[in-house]
Amino acid sequence: MVPRTSLFRRGGLLLILALLVVAGCGQKNHPVKGKVTFKENGKPLGAGHVLFQLVSDPDIKASGDIEEDGSYELGNSKGMGALAGEYEVLVQPRMLENDPTKSPIDNRFRDFKTSGLKYTVKPGSNEFNIEVERPGKKK
Repeated sequence: MVPRTSLFRRGGLLLILALLVVAGCGQKNHPVKGKVTFKENGKPLGAGHVLFQLVSDPDIKASGDIEEDGSYELGNSKGMGALAGEYEVLVQPRMLENDPTKSPIDNRFRDFKTSGLKYTVKPGSNEFNIEVERPGKKK
């Protein structure tokens, strides 16, 4: 016969283990994709990187490479997608020369605070099409 204290100990350990598993599964990624195009003509940016930063916790980010057709798909350290929440977004174009004055997009899009880009990732699939402008264009 198993002593009663041993059963309580096992039950308590199982309960703690179950709570830890449930707590660790609380945040999951949700698919995020879209296209980056120029506002004035709808043509794709064609190369670069998008970076999403969670407003409530700037240490949480998701990013994706911009493909030739302007499409991107986000991922983070947990895999493809992004956690639910409101994000500030920046766009980093591929630079042909390492010179910010030769950027194909206005420099404001290269900073979270000045890009004006905010999107809310919700549970389920998300699609955010991002429009950028060429240098010198005003918002």
